[in-house]
Amino acid sequence: SAMLVYQHLTGLAIPGCGVGSPCAELANSAWGKVPGTWFPTSSLGLAYFSALLIGWLMSRGGVGHLFKWIVRVGVLMSLVLLVVMIAKQQLCKYCLAVHVGNLVFFVAMEFGARQTSSLLRPVAVTAGMFVIALIALGGVEWKQRADVRAKEEAEFAKSTGKMLAETKTDKSQPA
Repeated sequence: SAMLVYQHLTGLAIPGCGVGSPCAELANSAWGKVPGTWFPTSSLGLAYFSALLIGWLMSRGGVGHLFKWIVRVGVLMSLVLLVVMIAKQQLCKYCLAVHVGNLVFFVAMEFGARQTSSLLRPVAVTAGMFVIALIALGGVEWKQRADVRAKEEAEFAKSTGKMLAETKTDKSQPA
């Protein structure tokens, strides 16, 4: 997820994810953004996995019911995105690795983790980390979009000024 976010923010293609690749096609499809927003799905995934890592470390191997439900919701999203990739026949090796890793983590949570009665602290930390990561990634995304917009406006103003100057020069020339 971090590699896909890096690629999105920098424009530098990671191996296998250049123009026309399944990765690029998926990123440019409706599935590449969180529905109704400009926020990339990969950024949502990075926020989720970062939060999950911190929550898991806080749990010290013992997970409560709420933490398991967070993992289950994430697995549901992974399954939906895997079905989309298969249905569209656009298999991105990075996305596959992320979703398979999430499924493996789910199996470890369901069958291998020590069950505790509640452990609200890891859940609170996971939720807090998710919100912090979303805000940070959203801020970086907003800044990047603002920079691109400012550059486009500057280029538009420069080209418009050049055309106006050429028009004035053409009118001052005798026919």
